[in-house]
Amino acid sequence: MHLWQEFGRAVYIKQSTLDKIAANFREVERCFTEMLAAWFKGEDSTGPTWGDVICALKSPAMNKEELAQQLIQKLRAGKELERCFGC
Repeated sequence: MHLWQEFGRAVYIKQSTLDKIAANFREVERCFTEMLAAWFKGEDSTGPTWGDVICALKSPAMNKEELAQQLIQKLRAGKELERCFGC
């Protein structure tokens, strides 16, 4: 499984949507772009949030805790994030 698929699952993109993207596009970069587009449109969820991104990065599947912490610091510096719920 590719990292773009793990991220998609972590931000609640339906498996059927991920499968459709994988079937329609072969390049990993394009798949990631299409997955992000679906996420931004809110096709499978209520829409994107920074909290979802942070929780996805912290998830065991992604295991990107350091990157999540860097994002939290940047968002706090810009006062865009109070805290991340649920992760």
